[in-house]
Amino acid sequence: MLKGDGSTPAKVILEDQNVWRRRNCPGYTLMLQKLIVIDGKEIDELRLASPSGDEMRVVYFDVSHLFGN
Repeated sequence: MLKGDGSTPAKVILEDQNVWRRRNCPGYTLMLQKLIVIDGKEIDELRLASPSGDEMRVVYFDVSHLFGN
């Protein structure tokens, strides 16, 4: 998998989720966090709602390092 913008599981973000969220989605609320496994890699899928609730954003993070991979 390539480092990316988190828009798809193939473009996972490789940095700390909380740091990324504070910088890129300030004020957004975490609505869902789900662990998925693709090709043996653990990936967190986050669904974030904008402060107004008008926009939902889905982003993917590589969390394999948390599982010893």
